[in-house]
Amino acid sequence: MAEISIHYTGDLVRNHHVSLKILSITTSCLQGAVNRAYLDNKHGGVWKHARISGLDYEAVAFWVGPAQKGGFVLDAICNTSIGKSIANRLSAALNPVYEKIKSESIEEAVSLNSQVPTVAASLSTNGPLTYEDFIKTTSELSSHTYGDRSILKEIDHLLSVLRSKNSGESQLELTVEGDNPTSYQFGRTNSHNFHKHVAKRALALPVLYYGVIDRLDRKNRSGRFINQFNERSCSIYFQNDQDFLIAHPYLAKGTVGIIASPILEYGSFDMNSGDLFFIKLGPGYGRDI
Repeated sequence: MAEISIHYTGDLVRNHHVSLKILSITTSCLQGAVNRAYLDNKHGGVWKHARISGLDYEAVAFWVGPAQKGGFVLDAICNTSIGKSIANRLSAALNPVYEKIKSESIEEAVSLNSQVPTVAASLSTNGPLTYEDFIKTTSELSSHTYGDRSILKEIDHLLSVLRSKNSGESQLELTVEGDNPTSYQFGRTNSHNFHKHVAKRALALPVLYYGVIDRLDRKNRSGRFINQFNERSCSIYFQNDQDFLIAHPYLAKGTVGIIASPILEYGSFDMNSGDLFFIKLGPGYGRDI
Protein backbone atom coordinates (compact mmCIF):
# COMPACT_ATOMS: atom_id res chain seq x y z
CA MET A 1 0.00 0.00 0.00
CA ALA A 2 1.13 3.55 -0.73
CA GLU A 3 -0.24 6.75 0.76
CA ILE A 4 0.05 10.48 0.14
CA SER A 5 -1.24 12.80 2.86
CA ILE A 6 -1.66 16.55 3.01
CA HIS A 7 -2.12 18.53 6.21
CA TYR A 8 -2.79 22.27 6.02
CA THR A 9 -2.76 24.54 9.06
CA GLY A 10 -2.92 28.31 9.44
CA ASP A 11 -4.80 31.05 7.62
CA LEU A 12 -5.66 28.85 4.65
CA VAL A 13 -7.83 26.74 6.95
CA ARG A 14 -11.18 27.88 8.35
CA ASN A 15 -13.09 25.60 10.69
CA HIS A 16 -11.15 22.59 9.38
CA HIS A 17 -11.94 23.47 5.77
CA VAL A 18 -9.94 24.90 2.85
CA SER A 19 -11.29 26.77 -0.15
CA LEU A 20 -12.18 25.00 -3.37
CA LYS A 21 -9.33 26.91 -5.05
CA ILE A 22 -6.72 25.59 -2.61
CA LEU A 23 -8.08 22.08 -2.80
CA SER A 24 -8.21 22.04 -6.60
CA ILE A 25 -4.62 23.29 -6.93
CA THR A 26 -3.41 20.77 -4.36
CA THR A 27 -5.12 17.73 -5.84
CA SER A 28 -4.40 18.57 -9.49
CA CYS A 29 -0.70 19.13 -8.74
CA LEU A 30 -0.42 15.95 -6.71
CA GLN A 31 -2.09 14.00 -9.51
CA GLY A 32 0.33 15.63 -11.97
CA ALA A 33 3.30 14.57 -9.83
CA VAL A 34 1.90 11.02 -9.56
CA ASN A 35 1.48 10.82 -13.34
CA ARG A 36 5.02 12.06 -13.99
CA ALA A 37 6.47 9.62 -11.46
CA TYR A 38 4.57 6.75 -13.05
CA LEU A 39 5.71 7.64 -16.58
CA ASP A 40 9.31 8.05 -15.43
CA ASN A 41 9.24 4.60 -13.81
CA LYS A 42 7.51 2.96 -16.77
CA HIS A 43 9.66 4.40 -19.56
CA GLY A 44 12.92 5.07 -17.73
CA GLY A 45 12.43 8.74 -18.42
CA VAL A 46 9.74 11.31 -19.06
CA TRP A 47 9.29 14.05 -21.64
CA LYS A 48 7.24 17.19 -22.07
CA HIS A 49 3.53 16.73 -22.73
CA ALA A 50 3.68 12.98 -22.00
CA ARG A 51 0.37 11.57 -20.78
CA ILE A 52 -0.63 8.33 -19.11
CA SER A 53 -2.89 5.97 -21.01
CA GLY A 54 -6.50 5.40 -20.02
CA LEU A 55 -5.55 1.76 -19.49
CA ASP A 56 -3.24 2.83 -16.65
CA TYR A 57 -5.72 4.91 -14.67
CA GLU A 58 -6.89 2.14 -12.34
CA ALA A 59 -3.38 0.92 -11.47
CA VAL A 60 -2.10 4.40 -10.59
CA ALA A 61 -5.23 5.69 -8.86
CA PHE A 62 -4.83 7.08 -5.34
CA TRP A 63 -8.22 7.00 -3.64
CA VAL A 64 -9.11 9.95 -1.43
CA GLY A 65 -10.84 9.38 1.88
CA PRO A 66 -12.90 11.90 3.88
CA ALA A 67 -11.16 15.00 5.20
CA GLN A 68 -10.11 14.83 8.84
CA LYS A 69 -9.98 17.44 11.55
CA GLY A 70 -6.76 18.86 12.90
CA GLY A 71 -6.33 21.74 10.50
CA PHE A 72 -7.27 20.16 7.20
CA VAL A 73 -6.04 16.60 6.63
CA LEU A 74 -6.62 14.51 3.54
CA ASP A 75 -5.24 11.05 2.75
CA ALA A 76 -4.99 9.36 -0.65
CA ILE A 77 -4.25 5.62 -0.80
CA CYS A 78 -3.21 3.28 -3.61
CA ASN A 79 -3.30 -0.45 -2.96
CA THR A 80 -1.31 -1.57 -6.01
CA SER A 81 2.41 -2.35 -6.21
CA ILE A 82 2.65 0.38 -8.83
CA GLY A 83 1.39 2.84 -6.24
CA LYS A 84 4.30 2.05 -3.94
CA SER A 85 6.80 2.51 -6.77
CA ILE A 86 5.21 5.88 -7.53
CA ALA A 87 5.51 6.96 -3.89
CA ASN A 88 9.15 5.88 -3.84
CA ARG A 89 9.83 7.89 -7.02
CA LEU A 90 8.19 10.99 -5.52
CA SER A 91 10.38 10.70 -2.43
CA ALA A 92 13.50 10.17 -4.53
CA ALA A 93 12.83 13.46 -6.32
CA LEU A 94 11.84 15.38 -3.19
CA ASN A 95 14.51 14.27 -0.72
CA PRO A 96 17.60 15.99 -2.22
CA VAL A 97 15.97 19.37 -2.77
CA TYR A 98 14.24 19.28 0.63
CA GLU A 99 17.55 18.66 2.40
CA LYS A 100 19.17 21.44 0.40
CA ILE A 101 16.58 24.09 1.21
CA LYS A 102 16.77 23.17 4.91
CA SER A 103 20.55 23.48 5.15
CA GLU A 104 21.52 26.16 2.65
CA SER A 105 20.52 29.63 1.54
CA ILE A 106 19.43 29.52 -2.08
CA GLU A 107 20.97 32.00 -4.51
CA GLU A 108 18.74 34.07 -6.75
CA ALA A 109 18.42 32.84 -10.32
CA VAL A 110 20.48 34.49 -13.04
CA SER A 111 18.52 35.55 -16.13
CA LEU A 112 19.10 33.69 -19.37
CA ASN A 113 19.85 36.95 -21.19
CA SER A 114 22.74 37.69 -18.84
CA GLN A 115 24.23 34.27 -19.60
CA VAL A 116 24.32 34.82 -23.37
CA PRO A 117 27.69 36.68 -23.57
CA THR A 118 29.52 33.84 -21.83
CA VAL A 119 27.86 31.19 -23.97
CA ALA A 120 28.46 33.15 -27.19
CA ALA A 121 32.12 33.67 -26.28
CA SER A 122 32.60 29.90 -26.06
CA LEU A 123 31.87 29.66 -29.79
CA SER A 124 35.08 31.48 -30.72
CA THR A 125 37.07 28.93 -28.71
CA ASN A 126 35.31 25.63 -29.26
CA GLY A 127 32.60 26.17 -31.85
CA PRO A 128 29.15 24.61 -31.40
CA LEU A 129 28.56 20.98 -30.48
CA THR A 130 26.92 18.81 -33.11
CA TYR A 131 23.53 17.51 -32.03
CA GLU A 132 24.94 13.97 -32.04
CA ASP A 133 27.75 15.00 -29.67
CA PHE A 134 25.26 16.82 -27.47
CA ILE A 135 23.26 13.62 -27.05
CA LYS A 136 26.42 11.75 -26.06
CA THR A 137 27.29 14.32 -23.40
CA THR A 138 23.79 14.67 -21.95
CA SER A 139 24.70 12.79 -18.79
CA GLU A 140 27.51 15.27 -18.17
CA LEU A 141 25.27 18.28 -18.74
CA SER A 142 22.40 17.05 -16.56
CA SER A 143 23.01 16.93 -12.82
CA HIS A 144 19.41 15.74 -12.34
CA THR A 145 17.17 13.64 -14.51
CA TYR A 146 14.39 15.44 -16.34
CA GLY A 147 12.00 13.17 -14.45
CA ASP A 148 13.00 14.89 -11.19
CA ARG A 149 12.41 18.30 -12.72
CA SER A 150 9.05 17.21 -14.09
CA ILE A 151 7.87 15.92 -10.70
CA LEU A 152 9.24 18.87 -8.74
CA LYS A 153 7.60 21.35 -11.10
CA GLU A 154 4.21 20.00 -10.02
CA ILE A 155 5.13 20.18 -6.33
CA ASP A 156 6.45 23.71 -6.82
CA HIS A 157 3.11 24.79 -8.27
CA LEU A 158 1.34 23.17 -5.32
CA LEU A 159 3.52 25.17 -2.91
CA SER A 160 2.57 28.41 -4.66
CA VAL A 161 -0.47 28.55 -2.36
CA LEU A 162 1.91 29.04 0.58
CA ARG A 163 3.80 31.80 -1.23
CA SER A 164 0.61 33.78 -1.75
CA LYS A 165 0.21 37.00 0.25
CA ASN A 166 -3.12 35.67 1.47
CA SER A 167 -1.65 32.54 3.04
CA GLY A 168 -0.29 34.28 6.16
CA GLU A 169 1.89 31.85 8.11
CA SER A 170 0.14 28.76 6.80
CA GLN A 171 1.94 25.44 6.82
CA LEU A 172 1.68 22.30 4.74
CA GLU A 173 2.84 18.87 5.84
CA LEU A 174 3.15 16.55 2.86
CA THR A 175 3.68 12.90 3.74
CA VAL A 176 4.67 10.35 1.12
CA GLU A 177 4.51 6.74 2.29
CA GLY A 178 6.16 4.10 0.10
CA ASP A 179 8.88 1.84 1.46
CA ASN A 180 10.12 4.62 3.75
CA PRO A 181 7.43 7.08 4.92
CA THR A 182 8.73 10.65 4.79
CA SER A 183 7.13 13.92 5.83
CA TYR A 184 7.99 17.28 4.32
CA GLN A 185 7.15 20.46 6.20
CA PHE A 186 6.60 23.61 4.15
CA GLY A 187 5.91 27.21 5.09
CA ARG A 188 6.34 30.53 3.32
CA THR A 189 10.14 30.72 3.59
CA ASN A 190 11.14 27.25 2.47
CA SER A 191 8.45 27.16 -0.23
CA HIS A 192 10.14 30.28 -1.68
CA ASN A 193 13.51 28.53 -1.42
CA PHE A 194 12.04 25.44 -3.05
CA HIS A 195 10.90 27.53 -6.01
CA LYS A 196 14.23 29.33 -6.36
CA HIS A 197 16.06 26.01 -6.40
CA VAL A 198 13.92 23.94 -8.76
CA ALA A 199 13.04 26.78 -11.15
CA LYS A 200 16.66 27.68 -11.95
CA ARG A 201 17.44 27.74 -15.64
CA ALA A 202 20.83 27.82 -17.31
CA LEU A 203 22.18 27.86 -20.84
CA ALA A 204 24.19 24.83 -21.89
CA LEU A 205 27.02 25.01 -24.43
CA PRO A 206 25.74 25.97 -27.91
CA VAL A 207 24.60 23.21 -30.26
CA LEU A 208 24.23 23.25 -34.05
CA TYR A 209 20.68 22.28 -34.98
CA TYR A 210 19.10 21.76 -38.37
CA GLY A 211 15.37 22.02 -38.76
CA VAL A 212 12.40 24.23 -39.55
CA ILE A 213 11.38 27.46 -37.82
CA ASP A 214 7.71 26.64 -37.72
CA ARG A 215 6.25 29.56 -35.78
CA LEU A 216 7.36 32.94 -34.41
CA ASP A 217 5.81 35.30 -31.85
CA ARG A 218 7.43 38.73 -31.84
CA LYS A 219 5.56 39.98 -28.77
CA ASN A 220 7.04 37.22 -26.61
CA ARG A 221 10.24 36.87 -28.68
CA SER A 222 9.67 33.15 -28.98
CA GLY A 223 8.80 30.53 -31.55
CA ARG A 224 8.63 26.86 -32.40
CA PHE A 225 11.46 24.90 -33.99
CA ILE A 226 11.14 21.41 -35.47
CA ASN A 227 14.39 19.50 -34.97
CA GLN A 228 15.34 17.64 -38.14
CA PHE A 229 17.22 15.01 -36.13
CA ASN A 230 14.20 13.65 -34.26
CA GLU A 231 11.32 15.50 -35.98
CA ARG A 232 10.13 16.79 -32.61
CA SER A 233 9.06 20.37 -32.00
CA CYS A 234 10.42 22.56 -29.22
CA SER A 235 10.11 26.14 -28.06
CA ILE A 236 12.83 28.60 -29.05
CA TYR A 237 13.50 31.94 -27.35
CA PHE A 238 15.34 35.07 -28.49
CA GLN A 239 17.39 37.54 -26.48
CA ASN A 240 16.14 40.66 -28.25
CA ASP A 241 14.26 41.97 -31.30
CA GLN A 242 17.47 42.04 -33.35
CA ASP A 243 17.98 38.28 -32.96
CA PHE A 244 14.28 37.69 -33.61
CA LEU A 245 14.46 39.62 -36.88
CA ILE A 246 17.56 37.68 -37.95
CA ALA A 247 15.55 34.47 -37.70
CA HIS A 248 12.30 35.85 -39.12
CA PRO A 249 13.16 35.53 -42.88
CA TYR A 250 13.54 31.78 -42.37
CA LEU A 251 10.05 31.27 -40.96
CA ALA A 252 8.51 28.23 -42.69
CA LYS A 253 11.11 28.44 -45.48
CA GLY A 254 12.53 24.94 -45.25
CA THR A 255 15.51 23.57 -43.36
CA VAL A 256 17.81 26.10 -41.74
CA GLY A 257 20.86 25.78 -39.52
CA ILE A 258 20.78 27.55 -36.15
CA ILE A 259 23.13 27.63 -33.21
CA ALA A 260 21.19 27.55 -29.98
CA SER A 261 21.81 26.74 -26.33
CA PRO A 262 19.66 24.06 -24.71
CA ILE A 263 17.91 25.55 -21.69
CA LEU A 264 18.70 23.41 -18.66
CA GLU A 265 15.93 23.31 -16.06
CA TYR A 266 17.00 22.21 -12.58
CA GLY A 267 20.19 21.00 -14.22
CA SER A 268 18.37 18.75 -16.70
CA PHE A 269 17.16 18.79 -20.28
CA ASP A 270 14.39 17.02 -22.17
CA MET A 271 16.22 15.52 -25.15
CA ASN A 272 12.98 15.13 -27.11
CA SER A 273 11.49 18.61 -26.90
CA GLY A 274 13.60 20.72 -24.55
CA ASP A 275 13.53 24.51 -24.92
CA LEU A 276 16.25 26.30 -26.90
CA PHE A 277 17.77 29.80 -26.70
CA PHE A 278 18.79 31.25 -30.07
CA ILE A 279 22.40 32.43 -30.35
CA LYS A 280 22.95 32.88 -34.10
CA LEU A 281 22.27 31.37 -37.51
CA GLY A 282 24.29 28.29 -38.35
CA PRO A 283 26.02 27.24 -41.55
CA GLY A 284 24.34 25.70 -44.59
CA TYR A 285 20.73 24.90 -45.47
CA GLY A 286 18.39 27.76 -46.21
CA ARG A 287 20.98 30.53 -46.05
CA ASP A 288 20.28 31.48 -49.67
CA ILE A 289 16.83 32.88 -48.81
